[in-house]
Amino acid sequence: MSNCLDGAASWDAIEHLRRCRQEMKSLGAPHCYVAWLSAMEAQRLLLLGDWRACSERLRVALGSTPGQLGDTTARLTAAQLACRQGRLADAEAHLARAEELFTNEWGYLAFTFDAVRAELAVATGATDVAIAAALAGVAKDLRSVQVERLIPLAASAIANDAQLARDRGVNPQSALSRLHNLRRDYPNVVADVGIGPMYQSQLRAMQAWYDAEVQRGHDDPAAATAWNRAAQACAEAELAWDEAYAWWRAAEAMTKDRTARDAAVTALRRAHELALDLQAMPLLSEVEALAQSARISLAAVDENPPIETLGLPGLTPREREVLTHIVAGRTYGEIARELVVSEKTVSVHVSHLLHKTGTTNRIALAQLTRRVTSADAD
Repeated sequence: MSNCLDGAASWDAIEHLRRCRQEMKSLGAPHCYVAWLSAMEAQRLLLLGDWRACSERLRVALGSTPGQLGDTTARLTAAQLACRQGRLADAEAHLARAEELFTNEWGYLAFTFDAVRAELAVATGATDVAIAAALAGVAKDLRSVQVERLIPLAASAIANDAQLARDRGVNPQSALSRLHNLRRDYPNVVADVGIGPMYQSQLRAMQAWYDAEVQRGHDDPAAATAWNRAAQACAEAELAWDEAYAWWRAAEAMTKDRTARDAAVTALRRAHELALDLQAMPLLSEVEALAQSARISLAAVDENPPIETLGLPGLTPREREVLTHIVAGRTYGEIARELVVSEKTVSVHVSHLLHKTGTTNRIALAQLTRRVTSADAD
């Protein structure tokens, strides 16, 4: 079936499952078969970031009696989605139900038990559980589903411990020893069977994520570069959840270096954009907290603002364009790069805007624009 295509998480595999599901439904097949196909489709949609379509498929799978295979697969996918969106109680409930449904999962490996257990443990700070789940999955003779995610998840849990120790002024050596042992035993991520370009791209993304977590754990100055590499690899592999996480970590690392501020701003805004679309609430909170502490605006630039109707007369088209960026909290340097002009030119435009609006600084200018825009809308 779809496992013979380019990896489990590919659009070709999803399309194949969709056609199978529709054909089974048109033939009047029992719901348990339709539910199983829907659940497998949902699992793959989630990995590629389409959580809305994933939710629709889960509703089909769980809408009636899905049978043991469909119910277990759907519950594990629902647990993974809930975990990523911050609904940890729901995630734990779905995982518990999946474990009730299929207690002998060790003998049947077409499930994501290990990956879901590890991911939920990382989210709840249960490092030992995360490591145990990851190592249990990679130690099996036959690869468990999403096996390539297990070692990066274990590294993430350990890196969190090392970072927390440093934050508290405690020696992180215990965590670093565990990280060293993990890297020694598993220098590379463990791969499933899959030779297509999509799966190979995803393997490269998982390896880049793993490498970056190791560097984060060691507080390596090169971590920012590693996280940028990981984010770009995840983008190429169409792994939106992992891309969002990697951009946040990249921004976190780059905000420590004043010379990298512009790159940090770009990374953090991309993380925010993705996390917002994915409704990844825990990650979104982290992104917004970092933005606040680093004084980075996450406001989007309105490409078509109704500034000409705001009662701000006499503005040139270029001044209106500059004003949209001022309202969004952009710096002179960011505006200059976006408009392909010099910072001095931006400064001149802002001076003209201040004069025409009777404001004294950029903050007052942005506040005036928002007030008038709101009044005009009302």
